[in-house]
Amino acid sequence: MKHLKITSVLLSAAMCVSMVITPVSVIADEPEVPSESQKTEEAEKEEPEVKETQAPEEKKPEEAEVAEPARTKKEAEKNPESKSEEAGEESIPSESAKNKAKNTAVQKLPNCNLTWYIDDSSRTLYISGKGKMCDFSNNSPWFSHLDEFDKVVIKNGVTSIGKVAFSYYPYTCSNIVSVSIPSSVKTIGHEAFTSSGVKTVKISKGLTTIGDNAFSYCSNLSDINIPEGVTNIEENAFCGCTGLPSIKLPASLKTLGNTAFWNCRSLENITIPYGIKEIGDRAFERCSSLTEITIPSSVTSLGNGLFNSCTNLKQINISEELYKAFPDAFKDCPDTVTINILQPNPLKVTGKTAKVKYKKLRKKTRTVSVSKVLNTSPNGTGSLIYVKVSGKKKITINRTTGKVTVKKKLKKGTYKIKVKVMSTGNATYKASGWKTVTFKIKVK
Repeated sequence: MKHLKITSVLLSAAMCVSMVITPVSVIADEPEVPSESQKTEEAEKEEPEVKETQAPEEKKPEEAEVAEPARTKKEAEKNPESKSEEAGEESIPSESAKNKAKNTAVQKLPNCNLTWYIDDSSRTLYISGKGKMCDFSNNSPWFSHLDEFDKVVIKNGVTSIGKVAFSYYPYTCSNIVSVSIPSSVKTIGHEAFTSSGVKTVKISKGLTTIGDNAFSYCSNLSDINIPEGVTNIEENAFCGCTGLPSIKLPASLKTLGNTAFWNCRSLENITIPYGIKEIGDRAFERCSSLTEITIPSSVTSLGNGLFNSCTNLKQINISEELYKAFPDAFKDCPDTVTINILQPNPLKVTGKTAKVKYKKLRKKTRTVSVSKVLNTSPNGTGSLIYVKVSGKKKITINRTTGKVTVKKKLKKGTYKIKVKVMSTGNATYKASGWKTVTFKIKVK
């Protein structure tokens, strides 16, 4: 980066991300039949070469071809292996559902307690049972039936989606336009949907890990929700998703892998949550529609070349400490980028006393708004986090809203509740650090 301007400006609000989730083809149990999906291909899309953990440099005119982000493929094996999981009886489709399966009978997946079949009447692939899905070294068993289904239903009870389950080996699952993942799934495996035609992905809360290359080169992907509870997004997870316009990362996220959003050139908005610790090398390289981004002060490690070839990036909001600690993160940024140094957070918090009527509390649990137990000022310093430190067990406080719950049958008296509160910061202020304060609940 040749000439970065460093300013300290007040911005009125942090970036916000608007998510529109409209799953159309796959639901948890009985999906609606979608319209016929159409495969779109980008003429300029390049095939990656196998590298260690590196992503490609921008291909400039009259320059040599440069490899795209690595896809760590395993050698093909005749019989894919994975550990089976004790999960009790399998979830077998009903007899009526079996009768509809004109194309395939119910079949067992190897090395796991799952079954699959295709319902010809609804052109749906059903996967059910209990436990992990096996990994595939090349073709999954339904690849010889790609022209027989348009939708995939993963039943509750399946706990993972196996490696390369719906990816490009040896050709793409371009007919699958949407996926709905139930709450029982904890992990989406390596290259699970690589280069597939999926457009929308709905994920229920319960997922913790999105594996490397899980959705890489899904150029049609335009709508995905990443629920709270996800802690790891591994390298190349969304690289090459050129149609993705925006994304909000969950507050639970701790690690964002190398080149996670490489060449997501339609990505205009991304919210990086407070609480994240590590952002890998070149995580946002070639995100050419990105104009502004805030890096929260919870980060302890920043990779190199985060914003290479982000040609429309105008402003990076970051604390002075992080900017000085990781200079290589901003190497080769466009010369037009302004580094906005976040200001110290002025958050102040004081406790109050809220009253709850004993007569009403005898019959029903009561809630008290945060404004009745805490004074916080000034406004606009960023989202607040509330954590109870000590006090009566029957009195709790919501981590994100600050709403206080007083459980029924609490006796008369005055109860002291100690909490710690912090502001996560925004595009003007860095995080405040924890403020410890005591409020009172008076039951009379």
